[in-house]
Amino acid sequence: DLRLHPVSVGNPHVVILLPHHRSAADLNQLGREISTSALFPHSTNVEFAWDIRDNRCRVHFFERGVGQTAFSATGSAAVFAVLDRQRLISGPLTPSNLTEPVSIFKKDGIFIENSTKILYKCRQP
Repeated sequence: DLRLHPVSVGNPHVVILLPHHRSAADLNQLGREISTSALFPHSTNVEFAWDIRDNRCRVHFFERGVGQTAFSATGSAAVFAVLDRQRLISGPLTPSNLTEPVSIFKKDGIFIENSTKILYKCRQP
């Protein structure tokens, strides 16, 4: 049985806390089924979180209409909201499966701190 934690952080999300990792194919199938379930008439984004310890966790992001994605800012905020509400974290959250470090924390709202890289600059004529 999966326990769904619906969250709105400007758009709809469902966070599912897993006791252990499942394959990406399994999570994508579950994400697709949950995202388009009749429970969510306008569909929803789905995040699976596991290995939660020391203010870190692993997350699998499934974006509605897209599928698996490497990262989601609003999805990360939704995971933080659920873990904070469940008192499973005690400070900033760091998803540990991302290529770039990200820190999610609460201060008059939920904030995401990470770095930005300029990949292209366009010169105006």
